[in-house]
Amino acid sequence: EGLGLSHVKDTVVGDENLRGVSGGQKRRVTVGEMLMSTTSRVLCLDNITDGLASTDSFSLIQQISEACKKHRTAAIITLLQPSDEIISLFDKILVLSSDGQPAYFGPVDRVQLRSIFIGDTENSEFLDSGSIADLVMNQPMSAKSVANPNSKEDQAVTRFRQSNLNKKLIHELGMIHASAPSIRDREAALHEFMSNEKYSASYYRQVSIIAARRWKLIFRNSMTYARVIIATIFGMIVGSLFSSLNQDTIGALGRSGYIFLSSFLVLMLSAAVTIPDGFRQRITLFKHRNAEFYSGKVAYIVQVLLDLPLSIIEATLISSISYFWVGMAPGANHYFYFLGTLIGLECVGQAFARVLIAFSRTQVSANVASSLLILLFATVGGFMPSFEQITPVLRWLSWITPVSYAFEGMMINQFDGTTFF
Repeated sequence: EGLGLSHVKDTVVGDENLRGVSGGQKRRVTVGEMLMSTTSRVLCLDNITDGLASTDSFSLIQQISEACKKHRTAAIITLLQPSDEIISLFDKILVLSSDGQPAYFGPVDRVQLRSIFIGDTENSEFLDSGSIADLVMNQPMSAKSVANPNSKEDQAVTRFRQSNLNKKLIHELGMIHASAPSIRDREAALHEFMSNEKYSASYYRQVSIIAARRWKLIFRNSMTYARVIIATIFGMIVGSLFSSLNQDTIGALGRSGYIFLSSFLVLMLSAAVTIPDGFRQRITLFKHRNAEFYSGKVAYIVQVLLDLPLSIIEATLISSISYFWVGMAPGANHYFYFLGTLIGLECVGQAFARVLIAFSRTQVSANVASSLLILLFATVGGFMPSFEQITPVLRWLSWITPVSYAFEGMMINQFDGTTFF
């Protein structure tokens, strides 16, 4: 509410592939994230209104001002040629010369600004006919004029040094230094105040916050429910394809095709749904990790654990619908071995997709690499051609292919001890 985002609280932030909130609202979301830090007392915001419309810029600075007053924090903000309405929101403004010298530091007072940047002349009010930004920038800024020792810029710096504002500022700084403790005491107090830990929150607190956020994202994502529907449909399609197999040699060949197709589909689907979600989460992860909100390791572990239930549901739907329909080996031990292998392939597919996300700059390149590698996995997975028929030069590819291990295990689970007449 403090940042004016309550009306879009149920809207995704969005990216280039997903429409979400507006540009100004995205900036306010970022500011709100930084305000969530309980230990921050000073915010340093560099040119945060760049590219925003004037109304969005004013609204953003206004919300920051109100949030700082509410939470008793300070904000140091740099802006490029702000409007008078935006400048009026600040308690004090600082104007620096081209070489970094303070040309003004004080309240937003038009009279004092005019006396510094124009001087106390008879026609000063006539020369001050524009905005505050025009008043401050009312001086030549070429390299030649800046090098001139008597430029308007140097004159403004000189007037400020001689003004009562500067004298008052020096007096206040002197009082602060006089009442401040010694350097040794200050270092001890700072060391006691500052935590030795990298993150302000404990690992348990990080896990609880990230887990709550991840659960909310999972249930808000429409793809979560689409995955359940897709798994049900694929289970029905695959089951119907192999439903008429007999218990003979030809049926055994057909069931081996069912095993391979189930392995391939689970690996492909898990990787396909993880890549888009991973790229959306990667931007947020990098931003929060750089701000030291939480550890990337904790975020990864939480994500893997909370994605596991959906993987179990997806694999269970595919297997429970098609396994007995196809007439696979009866018995709970055979079925749960088949189910456990599919769940393992789900997790391998997600881990495989996260590796591609880590090494890819764009989602398109990750999708292309995923398609090519999964196709390679299917080619050397051991179904056709078999392992012995693969060229020895390329046979090593079967050793790094997760499908080959899953296919071999499920084939043994299905046909071990089976006799055909």
